[in-house]
Amino acid sequence: MTDTSKKELIKKSSKRLKAKAPKQHSNLSVLEVEQIKLDSKRIRLKNLELRNQELASLISMRKSYADKIMIFGILWSTITIVLILAEGFSWFDFYISSNVLVTLIASTIGNIFALATVVAKGIFSKH
Repeated sequence: MTDTSKKELIKKSSKRLKAKAPKQHSNLSVLEVEQIKLDSKRIRLKNLELRNQELASLISMRKSYADKIMIFGILWSTITIVLILAEGFSWFDFYISSNVLVTLIASTIGNIFALATVVAKGIFSKH
């Protein structure tokens, strides 16, 4: 049995049950029923407004942290570039062994990719 045929069977069964069920009379007037419906809609609207406010604050927070992480990445890269230039041009008699230099460059590249991944996942999360 396919999903569509199951859904159709459920709909038909539901209609039959509703048709067989005795009609219940309510002590509420039409005006009271409409007021309840209106109150229900107001509550749903308030819930949606609260959800929108929550999402707006979440977006603001994500943007703030994303900016801070990107600034950190830029500073880290800049310091690494300055150290490489200082080594290459022997500024201030600065010397770093080749193993340390390779490690510095590799860790910088890894950190930049990791930070970019964290920022992208934070900004484009499913929530």
